[in-house]
Amino acid sequence: MKNIWILCLSSIPILAHADFRCSSENGVNSYVIEVGDTQARVLSRCGKPDLVVKAGSIERKVTSTHAMASEDIDTMTEIRPIEKWTYTKKGALTRELVFEAGYITKINILN
Repeated sequence: MKNIWILCLSSIPILAHADFRCSSENGVNSYVIEVGDTQARVLSRCGKPDLVVKAGSIERKVTSTHAMASEDIDTMTEIRPIEKWTYTKKGALTRELVFEAGYITKINILN
């Protein structure tokens, strides 16, 4: 019966999580990193990543409104840089943090 459960569990794909845990460089503190965190926050809590890839940029339409107006005033296109940071810890899954304009938009599990 155990073998059936192991087979079933091993066939389930690893899904991306909305957060991951990392330790400070001195290993004393443990932190949860989530979508929406900034590069500065990740760097201060997890230290330097093992790999940084500048993955280009993405265009986003941004609409601004006036506080006194009920309608949109201006729509412009903003170009946001994309970076991918990889953290590899011995005995743990490798995580790739995808940053858009300095904020985490996605956390991937690579292995």
